[in-house]
Amino acid sequence: MLYKNEAWMLQKYEIEELSPRKMAPLANCDPSTVFVWLRKFGIYIRTNSEAKRGKHPSTKSREKMSKAHRGEKNHNYGKHPSDDTRQKISEAQRGEKNNNYGKHHSEKTKQKMSDAHIGENHPNWQGGKSFEPYCHKFNRPKKEEIRDKYGRKCFICGAEENGKRHAVHHLDYNKMQGCETKDWNLLPLCTRCHAKTNFNRWYWFSLLFNHWAMNPEINFRMGEKIWL
Repeated sequence: MLYKNEAWMLQKYEIEELSPRKMAPLANCDPSTVFVWLRKFGIYIRTNSEAKRGKHPSTKSREKMSKAHRGEKNHNYGKHPSDDTRQKISEAQRGEKNNNYGKHHSEKTKQKMSDAHIGENHPNWQGGKSFEPYCHKFNRPKKEEIRDKYGRKCFICGAEENGKRHAVHHLDYNKMQGCETKDWNLLPLCTRCHAKTNFNRWYWFSLLFNHWAMNPEINFRMGEKIWL
């Protein structure tokens, strides 16, 4: 019986690094028997993390794991951490507590990261729309006019400018508005909120336009025809 042969067990477990599950068929026994004899021979049994060290799942396995945690299958689906929880997470990752503290990416790694987010590889890729020109009338004076009209506050969260001007967002995502019509559908947004509007564009367009159009205290053109 091979599992009673100490030399064979050492060869398979320590040198070839086979798991008890893979050794069992070779020794014509079950994995539990392999574990028993490993202990009898005084052979150190690897922990789960040690057994997985240096091993990486195949592309097929990664895809299966990804599908198993998408959408409603994810245990965090629909859940949002409280402000207190987010603060704790932030504090737990600051300074020396951060796993990457004091570490720096090599030039090769930085180049790979850059290449992975260029053009069609970027998750926000919109078919090259970012390269389209803005209307020439969308200039600094026009942006300042919009910021002043809304009290230099973010239209979504109400954050005031603090040493940095808010972005001026095209509500309908049309860069040529103002050139194509006489109307401007622009809103000031802080950096954080402006980034949100790059995802689920139809949702943000509907939400912002309906709120903006139906509130006379914030719609400076109420009563006029709104062109979109």
